[in-house]
Amino acid sequence: FTIIITNACNNMATLMIALTLASALIAGGMPLDGPALAGGILVMSMMGLVLPSSSMYGAFIHTAQLVTPGAVIKNAILSVLYIIFCFCVIYVPLCQIVY
Repeated sequence: FTIIITNACNNMATLMIALTLASALIAGGMPLDGPALAGGILVMSMMGLVLPSSSMYGAFIHTAQLVTPGAVIKNAILSVLYIIFCFCVIYVPLCQIVY
């Protein structure tokens, strides 16, 4: 949910909406791990910083004359894959151990 909506909205607005929804679900009695869920939402909403669609930094990179748009997209895809890999391999198992 957070990855998809980050491409359409501002990253911080997406973060606040997702955290509010998660808090409402936890307060409603859904058995979720609050700190791990909040951290996961934070990590996934910050992936918008490497995507050129809704990020000011992405817009700056696309208008720079030193890089080509193909290189920007290739590096953004590699960055997103790296973040997802680290999230799945490091963050999720660590949260299952700690919480």
